[in-house]
Amino acid sequence: MHQIKRCKIKHSNSFENLSNEIIYDIFEYLNSHHVYESFFNLNQRFQNLLIRSNLPIRIHISSITKPTFHNYINDLIKPHLNRVESIQFSNSFAAGMSTDLLLIMNNFIQLKTLIIHDILSVDIDRLLDAISYLPHLTSLTIASVDEIKQSIEFYQKIFHLPALKYFETKIEITKFDEWLPFATDRFSSIETLILHNEIEFDEIDSLLSYVPKLRHLSLNKFKMSYRKRGQQRASTLIHLTSVCCRMSGIEFDDFKLLIHDYFTQISRLTFSNECFSNYFSQYLNADEWEQLISTTLPNLRIFNFEQQFRIWFAQIDQHIIDNYVKKFNSIFWSSRQWFFNCCYFSTSFGELAYLYSANPYRHIFIIYNETSNQINENMNSVKQLYIHSSEAMRTFPTCFSNVTQVTLSSRFNLKRNTFLNDFSHLISLRNLTELTLNCDRFHFEQILELLSYSPNIHTLNLNTLPLGRTKFTVIQQTDLFRLVSNTNMISHLTIRQLIRLKKVQLITALCCRLECLTVNVANDDLKPIIRYLLFKCEKKKRYLSSICFTKCSRFTEDIQRVISNEQLLDNYTLNSANGKVFLWW
Repeated sequence: MHQIKRCKIKHSNSFENLSNEIIYDIFEYLNSHHVYESFFNLNQRFQNLLIRSNLPIRIHISSITKPTFHNYINDLIKPHLNRVESIQFSNSFAAGMSTDLLLIMNNFIQLKTLIIHDILSVDIDRLLDAISYLPHLTSLTIASVDEIKQSIEFYQKIFHLPALKYFETKIEITKFDEWLPFATDRFSSIETLILHNEIEFDEIDSLLSYVPKLRHLSLNKFKMSYRKRGQQRASTLIHLTSVCCRMSGIEFDDFKLLIHDYFTQISRLTFSNECFSNYFSQYLNADEWEQLISTTLPNLRIFNFEQQFRIWFAQIDQHIIDNYVKKFNSIFWSSRQWFFNCCYFSTSFGELAYLYSANPYRHIFIIYNETSNQINENMNSVKQLYIHSSEAMRTFPTCFSNVTQVTLSSRFNLKRNTFLNDFSHLISLRNLTELTLNCDRFHFEQILELLSYSPNIHTLNLNTLPLGRTKFTVIQQTDLFRLVSNTNMISHLTIRQLIRLKKVQLITALCCRLECLTVNVANDDLKPIIRYLLFKCEKKKRYLSSICFTKCSRFTEDIQRVISNEQLLDNYTLNSANGKVFLWW
């Protein structure tokens, strides 16, 4: 033990003997709040290094305790507002954190990038007012936990930001009859526009009128409208080169008109369509696509295509669909190196067909069933993998060497004896950082075994926590449980289905480094769970600083009351929105 201590002291002295220049070089590779937590109170020299530095401050926080954040803001941020270059918050505690930052946001005169996830809608208007005159803010990403109602005011404030070039949002907007008015004399400098919220077909013209410098457009929920598209059009988007449209309910003729109006000069088109109506065949007509591309899209070089539809709704068989698909294999398509695959799979809604283009640069790949395996692609670029079938996973012809995020769907038919072997041949388990199990067929012991081979997972999303008849105490005494508890790096955990106190105790005993927890708890277990997480396991769970209770917003006052009456926390923030309660301390 003494030898270990001496070794640590010697190592510490070696680092402290480095020159200021080298230490500053090291700090540039680290997150500023990690540097603050590790070095600010180490000694006077390191405190001076941080205070007197001219290095840009990049705030990137996925979790942090409320007192530490308060000290971080007061010690390092407020005295050096002009050094803050980027801010990124991601997780439920951002609802409370963003409120603290709003008071000083307009003083970040060198801020270039702002990313905030899970902000409350009531704070969005204040945020946009605070950043409205920041001269260097070029990139803005906002995602809220609930809807906003003032869509016109929201968009106009975004489009009036003076230096903005990149804007991405995931904010659901309550639909009203009013339209965003066309731009007349004030236009946005935005070059990349990524919208994850619903945009209806009749809104697109006025929206595009504000962004004449647009280069990249992504509409991820582009939907049909019950209102007729107006006659007025925005100016031609002469700089636009890349378009992504993920659509539903829009007829092909209307989409072709949109391309003719705005997209004729693009070199990249990503098209995804869920079509559950009778005009599905319009988008499967290879001749129509060939005519459109030949006459209207002369510069198109990259064409990513996805079309999904219900077979039973269309009342056709696979033979007819296969004939549609064959026409996508003509010389027109092959000469451009555009190749297509089709697979069929069953769901609770019936049989679905999925036609998609092969893409050597894709970041996301989906394995549906055995017909998904009729491909020959290089999968090195894939980072996210979705798997629907264990048999298709077992027989897949290639591996995904660089995948870091995996989702097993609710339809995943688990093969208990061979799963881990098949899974490890498909991906490198040590590369996994995020795992989502929507499949309910996993036993807890199987989850443990999977985690034992995947030590670098930091985000785990579970649909449920199945234990069978195994006793909690027996599980915790196994060597496998102890191994996973000591080695796993899980900091963010979500369990969607209802769980009880015993399961909360088990999973928090397993995830010793847990920082953020999202759970759906039974009403009669809410108070005992709060007591356990905030009091009984306070010393053991020193990392935990954020809890999101789903489907509990009507019990916000009860949570407030139990915390106050039993003095479980002194310094905390409690918010509720969209049926959820967010607790940060």
